[in-house]
Amino acid sequence: MDSPEARSDQLGGWLWRVGGTAVSNGAAKGVLLVGTLLTVPLVLDSIGNEGLGVWLTLVTVTSVLGFADLGLGNGIMTAVAGATSSRSEEKIRSTVAAGYALLVTVAIVMLVVLGAGMAFVDLPSLFGLESPDADLSRGITAFLVLFLVGLPLSVTEKLQWGLQRGYVAGVWALAAAITTIVGVVAAALLDLGLTGLAIAYAGTPILFGLCNTVWSFAWWRPDLRPRPAHVRRSQMRELWTIGALYFVLQLSAAFAFAADNFIVAMTLGPERVPDLAVPARLFGLVTFALGLLLRPMWPEYTRAISLGRVSWVERTTIRSLVLATAVAALASAGLLLFGSALT
Repeated sequence: MDSPEARSDQLGGWLWRVGGTAVSNGAAKGVLLVGTLLTVPLVLDSIGNEGLGVWLTLVTVTSVLGFADLGLGNGIMTAVAGATSSRSEEKIRSTVAAGYALLVTVAIVMLVVLGAGMAFVDLPSLFGLESPDADLSRGITAFLVLFLVGLPLSVTEKLQWGLQRGYVAGVWALAAAITTIVGVVAAALLDLGLTGLAIAYAGTPILFGLCNTVWSFAWWRPDLRPRPAHVRRSQMRELWTIGALYFVLQLSAAFAFAADNFIVAMTLGPERVPDLAVPARLFGLVTFALGLLLRPMWPEYTRAISLGRVSWVERTTIRSLVLATAVAALASAGLLLFGSALT
C-alpha cells in the first residue's frame, strides 16, 4: 500500500508536472507541425514541386531520427529520473557529464562518416533526384549536418525531463518552434532556396538549445554543471546499456514512420512525395496526441519504481492506455470523416 504522503505526492505534484509538460511540449510540437503544413504553399512557390518533395522528406525523416543518438538521450533521461529518487546529485552530474562526452563523440563520428560517405554516395540520388541543382544538394547536406551538430545539446532537455521538469524544456522548445516557422517563412519569401530553409529549420533549434544549456547550468541548476572530472566509465557503460535498448525501439519506430516518403521519392519521384506527406502529417496528429498523453509519464514511472511504488505505476499505466486508446479512436475517426477537406 502507498502511504498517504506518497498518494498526496502522486495526486498533486506529478499531475501538475505531467500537465505542464504535456501542454508546453504539445504547444511546441503543434506549432511546428501546423506551421510546416501552413508553409507548404510558400515553400512550393519558392523551390518548386521537386524541391518541396525533398523538403518534406527531410522534415519527416529528421522528425523521427531520434535513434541517431543511439538511444543515449532516453538513457540519460531514465538514469536521471532514477537518481532523483535517492536525491543523488553526484549521480546526476556524472550522468550529464557522461552523456555529453558520449553524444559529442557520436556526433563527431557521424559527421566524419557523413563526410566520407558523400565521396562515394550521391545524397540527392537517395531522394530520387537525377540531376539536382546546386541549391538542393547544398540544402540536403546543410540539413543533415545541422541535425548532427545539434545532437549533444539534447542532453540539457533530457536532464530537464529526467528531473520531472519537462515543462521547462517545453517552454524553450515552444520558443524555438515559433522562431523556426518564422525563419522558414522568411527564407521562402526571400527565395533563399532549400539551403536557407534548411538553416532556418535545423539551425534555429541549435541556437535555442545552446541558450537553454547556458541558462540551465549558469542560473537554473549550476550545481549540476558538467565537468570533465565528473565523467565516470561506469556511468558511460550504464548509458550505453540502457541506450542500446532504446536504440532498437527508436530505430523500429523510425522505419515505421519515415520509410514511406523515401520509398515514394525513389520509386515515383520527389514531386509525388507531397501527395503522401501532407495527409500523413495530418494523421501524425494522432501519434502527436498520444505522445502528449504518455511521454511525460516516462520519468514519473522511473522515479516511482525507484521508490517502490509499483502498484501506482500499474494502476496509472492501465488508465493511461485506456485514455490513449480512446483518444486515438476519436482522432482517427475525425480525420477519416473530415480529413479530405483539410488537404
